[in-house]
Amino acid sequence: MRYTLTSFPESYESDELRRFLDDKRSILYMQNQGGGGVAVGLLFGALGALANAEMIKKQTTQDAEALKGKLSVDVNQLFKATLASVPSLMPEQSDASAPRFSPVLYVEKIDDDHIRFASLLYVSNEVSGKKSVRQYIYELPESYSKSELQSGLTTDQTTRLGADTQEGFKWIVSTYLSDQAGTFNPQEKGVIHSDFLTPRIQIPLNGYRFDAGSDRIGFATVTRVATTIYSLPADAATITN
Repeated sequence: MRYTLTSFPESYESDELRRFLDDKRSILYMQNQGGGGVAVGLLFGALGALANAEMIKKQTTQDAEALKGKLSVDVNQLFKATLASVPSLMPEQSDASAPRFSPVLYVEKIDDDHIRFASLLYVSNEVSGKKSVRQYIYELPESYSKSELQSGLTTDQTTRLGADTQEGFKWIVSTYLSDQAGTFNPQEKGVIHSDFLTPRIQIPLNGYRFDAGSDRIGFATVTRVATTIYSLPADAATITN
């Protein structure tokens, strides 16, 4: 099974919510704080929504500037090391039809006191002119405040974050292989509540639950943009029927 390793799409920096925290585009920060939330749009219509978006964008930019370069995790090296242990996956740079792998460490602000992390693999493929996207996201156990990240993690904290990031990539690659083999096919419908999936304003999401292993919650969502497959800590989300 062949693949092409590429940088994460630059388009993810084009909205008000996301910025890369490194020049390699391998650490992606997301936050949606700032502004008045949904109420602004409801009260003031399109102009209010635009103003709200600009305030969020300003906060995202400020945060990204403060956090850029603060995480010394070599995401690409960790992902390559994971792939090296899977002989059935072979790099291919010349085949345009090969799936494109874009790994990142995803950094998400729940609030100023809680910033959480995930290993994320963005897989894009184009067959007969039709593009498909699948995202595999493994939430990590770490949580730090914005001030802690600005001050810089200790060597031990950085080592642990790197190890957990690679553990996330191992689950992702295993799940991707099952997905490609047709043996990963969640059927049990559910509704998930998670401040990681929808920070700031929790929005129930419909999807499909699956067994993600001990002390984990597995959930998959399907939209017109992408299919996203999550593995979350058991205490980080709830699923109802």
